[in-house]
Amino acid sequence: MSDQIQEVYSSIFSFYLNDGIMSQFRKMMTIEQYRNPDMSQLFMALHFYSPIFLLLFRYDGQIEKADEALELVKSHIKISFQINSRVREEE
Repeated sequence: MSDQIQEVYSSIFSFYLNDGIMSQFRKMMTIEQYRNPDMSQLFMALHFYSPIFLLLFRYDGQIEKADEALELVKSHIKISFQINSRVREEE
């Protein structure tokens, strides 16, 4: 099972890493976050929600690891709020 999951995630990662359109999208988002307040908010949302979705995929169906997954989510939320607070202080 672990090998299959690694293969699936590696395949998805390789696609997003090597796809020209996705690469252009990432570059556009990086540039636009500094020029457009709406894009900045979208970029911050991606930073927040992407790890949560990755954890959902990683722990899906693994009820015995629910506590571990919840601790990772809580840690992510805490770190995200700390980063967001620093960004707002700099503005």
